[in-house]
This record gives sequence, structure tokens and C-alpha cells, in this order.
Amino acid sequence: MGNGGEAAAAAVAGNEEEQAVLYVFGDSYADTGNHDPYSPDADVAKPWWPPYGSTWPGSSTGRFSDGRVFTDFYVSETHAKEPIPYMALKTKEGDWLGGVGHGRSRGINFAFGGSGVFTVSNPYVYNVSMQIQQLQTTIDLGIVSTHELSESKALFVISGNDYSNYIAKFPNLTGLQDFIPQVVEQMVIDLETLSEIGFKSFVVNSLPPLGCVPSITSANNYSACVDTVNTACAYHNSLLEAQISSLQQRLVNTTFVTIDLFGAFEEVLEQVLQEVVEDGTLPLTPCCDGECGIVDENGIALYTLCSNPETTLYWDAAHPTNFGWKKVFSILFSSLQAT
Repeated sequence: MGNGGEAAAAAVAGNEEEQAVLYVFGDSYADTGNHDPYSPDADVAKPWWPPYGSTWPGSSTGRFSDGRVFTDFYVSETHAKEPIPYMALKTKEGDWLGGVGHGRSRGINFAFGGSGVFTVSNPYVYNVSMQIQQLQTTIDLGIVSTHELSESKALFVISGNDYSNYIAKFPNLTGLQDFIPQVVEQMVIDLETLSEIGFKSFVVNSLPPLGCVPSITSANNYSACVDTVNTACAYHNSLLEAQISSLQQRLVNTTFVTIDLFGAFEEVLEQVLQEVVEDGTLPLTPCCDGECGIVDENGIALYTLCSNPETTLYWDAAHPTNFGWKKVFSILFSSLQAT
């Protein structure tokens, strides 16, 4: 190889070293394949079943979408390294795979679909506290080091499962205003724990407008967002912003960046709600409507699919399509450069 080739190779290696390393915690918006495809729980296994992944890469990948999710777009837009799903560190039998911790790692994604900061009713779902325990296990085993964490970013993605679980129990929203500060307080506890473990750089999302997701708008035939739920989300976000500001003052050697998912989704929704979908369905109708990914004992799908997910914002009852995430990140693009 000539001098020019050596210089080019060195430049590539340098760029590789400069890429941010991510450790991801949270829920299905960030999960890139941590659910167990062999789980006896259908809700846990279904992101590994068709039609999930049908837009990208063409088969299911354990993501709750027809394509990429929040983490994928964040990695792409910020040129970070793509973190390894925690599940990929282990064999089907639960044995650890070797060689992960050699040199500067790619980071690990612990996010788990269905999780929140509190314990949920499904025993197969790992909440954020359990994800932090999984991180500690990787440290104890020498897979990652606290020094690595101090030079990495913690991507903390909470998208509302604590609230959807609460609303399922209390559909009239009784006591929700008192529950919201409890969720935010637990988020802060989790962030402080991660800081104590070694992280010095955090990226946290604001709650998206949950009053617009199909599981909520189905009550009005997907025709409009539910303002009372969105008002609650805005309250959560205002409390979170104040708490993160307080955290920043206490942890002077740590940086916190908030991604405004609420504002980005609002802007996308404003555009989408003014458009008429080609096949005549309402803009908030999910592409995969019904029990997405589930079939009956005869193999008959318990869901219907739209003709083109590239014109639909939501994929299933709670998650954006690949197209939806692309629209959201086109709005977030300039602010992400600061993360």
C-alpha cells in the first residue's frame, strides 16, 4: 500500500475512534432486538414475526416497526456506533459470548419493548431498573469497563408505557396528575444511578404526544388526537425539563441533552392531519391494524395491513412506521448535531 493508501486507512481508523459509543436504556422506541423470539408470551415474541420489519430489512428483526426505530435513526443522524442488543451477547441457552470487550466497544442496547421506569404486569418485560442491573452484570463480567462508560453516551428513551399501563387501569385518568411526578422522579433516580456507575453524558427524550397514538385515537375512529392525554404528556415534559436542569446543576461534570420528541411529533402530526391518505383511511389509522403479528391456530392473521406504509405515520397501536420515524428525524436533524 502506498503512502496515500496508508493515510486514507489512518483517516478511516481515526473516524472510527471518534464515533460516539452508545449505551441505550428504555422501551420499544429504542429496542433493536432484545425480545426473546422463543418467549411463550406472544407480546414479547411478536416483533420477531411478520409483518414487522417488512419495509426494512424485509424480514423481522425484533424491532417494533416495519423498519427502523428511534435508536437506528439517532445512530445514523449522529454518526455514532450502532450498539449491540444485549440479547445478542448471549446464546439461546443463556451462555455469554466472548470477545465483546476487546478495545473500545460498540456499546450495548438494553432497551426492552413494553418497559417503563416502574414494574409492569408482564413478568417477561425488563423495566429500566432491571436494564441497569444487566449493565452491572456486563461490568462485573469484564465485558465493559466503567472507564468506557465515562467516555460513552447513555441514550435514555422513555415513551410512555408507565402511562399506558396506568390508563389501562384507570381509563377515566383518575389520579394521573399525581402519578406523573412519580414517573419523572423515578426517571431522575435511574439517571443518577447511571451517573454513579460511570456515565458523564446523557441524551434523554421528551415524551411524545401519546394522545395521538392509535391505541388512544381508536376511541374516536382515528380521526383526531385526544387533547387531555397530550396535556398530561406536556406536564410530564415540563417536570422532566426542570428536573434535568436541577440534575445538571448537581452533577457539574455531567452533560444532559433533551431531544424534543413532543415538538417533532407535533410538527409531523400537523402535516399528516392535513393530508388525505391515498386509500381513504384516516391519517392516524395504524398500518398494521388489530393484533399485529399475531395469527390464530389456523394461521389466519388477526390484523389487516395498509397498502403502503410509506404514507402512514403509525405502524401498529403504539409505534411509528419507518416513514414516521424518518419524518420525525428530518425535523430533529439540526438539534441532534449538538448531542
